[in-house]
Amino acid sequence: MTPCLSSNRPSGSRLAFWLLCVVCALPVQAADVAGDEDERRQLEEAERLIEAWPERDNALSDAQRMVDAVLARDPEVSDAYRLRAMILMRGGYISGDDYRQDALVHAERNVDAAIAKAPDNARAHVLRASIYRSTGRDAQSRADLQRAEALAPDNPWIQFGWADHDFEDKQWNNAVRRCREGARRAPDDIEVQVYARSCLIRYHAQAGEEAEMEKLHRERIAIKPSAAWSYGSYAQFLQCRPGRRDDAIAQAKAAIAIMDYGLAHRPLAIALYLRWADEVRAGQSARAEATWREVRAQGAVDVAALIEEACSGRALYDTLFALRATGRARMYAPGEAILLATKRHDETGRMLPGVFRMTVAATGRDGDRVYLNSIGDYRDPRCLTLRFVPKALEAFRAAHGMEPDAFFEGKDVTVVGIARRVRIEILPGSNATESHQYRTFVDIVEIDQIRLFEDLPVSPDKG
Repeated sequence: MTPCLSSNRPSGSRLAFWLLCVVCALPVQAADVAGDEDERRQLEEAERLIEAWPERDNALSDAQRMVDAVLARDPEVSDAYRLRAMILMRGGYISGDDYRQDALVHAERNVDAAIAKAPDNARAHVLRASIYRSTGRDAQSRADLQRAEALAPDNPWIQFGWADHDFEDKQWNNAVRRCREGARRAPDDIEVQVYARSCLIRYHAQAGEEAEMEKLHRERIAIKPSAAWSYGSYAQFLQCRPGRRDDAIAQAKAAIAIMDYGLAHRPLAIALYLRWADEVRAGQSARAEATWREVRAQGAVDVAALIEEACSGRALYDTLFALRATGRARMYAPGEAILLATKRHDETGRMLPGVFRMTVAATGRDGDRVYLNSIGDYRDPRCLTLRFVPKALEAFRAAHGMEPDAFFEGKDVTVVGIARRVRIEILPGSNATESHQYRTFVDIVEIDQIRLFEDLPVSPDKG
């Protein structure tokens, strides 16, 4: 697979959307297109095709042919290189802030050529500012934005570019001012008004103002009902929210009906799995089975990892409980759990959600905590430890009238939870050669997480 460049910024697809839209929106300047009237018309038509992507089939290939024809006749036409860069960017777009590496490299070369041939090409400066920002070159991005603003001071998209920098700097008031100013400058431009809502959604997201966010999602769809991205983004907003599973599913399906693109399938799958878990918990077996068949038709995935990446808290645990209750859980043995938890910790800093199966070989206590260990020596790095927190310990005593270590020792158990690697400092003066070690824990915070491995259902379709 071709590696992709990512900004590694928490901006989701906002930068990508800005990068793909912005440079087609600036007014054409005489210096931008140095060709004759026929070449200018061809480039204007190519630009309309680029704007029609991805809703229109073959838009990029048709635009590419027009741009290549212009450059074959006159290789000095600045805007032809800018449009070629746009075609490369859109054709190389993957998701979020990610592009194929070759697309970014070749797009930058073409936009450099556009500026070299016409230094006052404002749209080329805006595009290069976006490429710089997507590849972490903040100072160069700001310099190009400043140049573009000097050339086209009234353009709304430059406001959105500055807003991205303000968001990254956590200058929230400046950012929202830029979002609103961009909208004000082009009240009749549909693309500007759609993106202004995206910009404002970002502002309200950092403030946790969900009602305002949902209102803006709806406005964005109302402004441009043909834009698949807006439905997909709304589905992503709804996907983890309790009571909104069907709404998220409907929005994702609306996006796919307009354009069957990969990103829309993700919130659809998440909402379907969460609805399935709700139906399992409610005892609606037939409906749950129908939902499971529908979502698995999209392809088999690691359900726990999918939900953990998108949602947190109750949604994840309810899904894990449903996987275990239906026999569809992937049961991790201690060795596999430790290996995978270590890999996720080292590579991504994330923990491993799942259902774990082990025999309780030994137990231990530390104040108001009880530990159930998979092997006799809890210090052994091969040991998976289940750790009862005080609240769960009290609940277990109340429910069973005994201590969990006495109840579970020597028995085969399954546990719903999250395996995490924990750094343990080694006291000075010990015989250890290292100053610390890592151990793997699954915290038990509610007693339903752990149960004996007896009479659990089994399904060949593991989630």
